[in-house]
Amino acid sequence: MKRIDYNEKVSELRKSGLCCAQIVVNAGLDIRGEENPQMVRAARTLCSGMQNQKTCGALTGGALMLGMWDAPKTGAMVRELDNWFETEFTTSACAKLLQMKKTDEHYSCANLIRASINKCQDILSAQGLIEE
Repeated sequence: MKRIDYNEKVSELRKSGLCCAQIVVNAGLDIRGEENPQMVRAARTLCSGMQNQKTCGALTGGALMLGMWDAPKTGAMVRELDNWFETEFTTSACAKLLQMKKTDEHYSCANLIRASINKCQDILSAQGLIEE
């Protein structure tokens, strides 16, 4: 399994109707060379902050992506992703991120998705689970 550049594909998938968590899950499946439409469909429940603007779907989708590897250190990898997200974006609350994106593109949904996918790949690579 190799790292993939998903930066361009994020916009394409958003235009197709997939939401944040679905795109991140889709990226994990692509890296694994797998398809699982049911899993991508189920990830929709995590979008828009679990449908109530709570925890960002790019983060919860990232937790699912990391979980696809069922590695002994999955819990540590998810904690690393969560700590990084909170540091990088100051919050994981969808409602706050949506407010912040009004004045700063750094907090846009597309950027959160891209950054989460890239960070998940960094974590997986550091664990030797995917190649650079």
